[in-house]
Amino acid sequence: MVKKRALAPAKKAAKPRTQRQRSDATVAALVRAARARFAANGYAATALDDILTDVGMTRGALYHHFENKAALFRAVFEEQQKRLAAAVSAAAGAAAARGAWPGFRAGCEAFLEACLEPATQRILLIDAPSVLGWEAMREIESRYVVALLRAGLQRALDAGALAPRPVEPLADLLMGGLAECARSIARAKQPRTAMLDARRELDRLLRALARQ
Repeated sequence: MVKKRALAPAKKAAKPRTQRQRSDATVAALVRAARARFAANGYAATALDDILTDVGMTRGALYHHFENKAALFRAVFEEQQKRLAAAVSAAAGAAAARGAWPGFRAGCEAFLEACLEPATQRILLIDAPSVLGWEAMREIESRYVVALLRAGLQRALDAGALAPRPVEPLADLLMGGLAECARSIARAKQPRTAMLDARRELDRLLRALARQ
């Protein structure tokens, strides 16, 4: 007697994406393609038509989400800030088992090391000042790396790794120094050497702060 094979249950049809999901997917694709182009060629040498060709979209689709190339660059800048903040946070978290201050130091070192990445160099350090301006850059940075810096200092203060002091001015001083080192690394003939020199000076500075 031949046994009848059980029929496999019918697969449920995938739910159609909502308008919001389609819009988010379009924006993500544009930002991803633009990031690759801006990182490789720089803002000035990147044409919108090249980005649109990469994603197979029309100018109408682009302008539905972004006013112009500068607005698209701003979105790319924020995406790169997220990536940088994620690298800093991961390094700080990995070292946090040794204490709040080692975690803070590891995060600062990760920031400098990230400045060797071509996308970070080109987008955040070379093109952004002229494309976005200081105010727009600062507003975005304040939500990512600067926020991590302040939070790390606060944890170190709460843990007693630093003498009591106001967080804001110390965070501004350290962020200013890190940002200037980052720009120097991006423009150096030997970026890795510049980064290692900056890390050594950063280590001396943070060890001195911890002794106060």
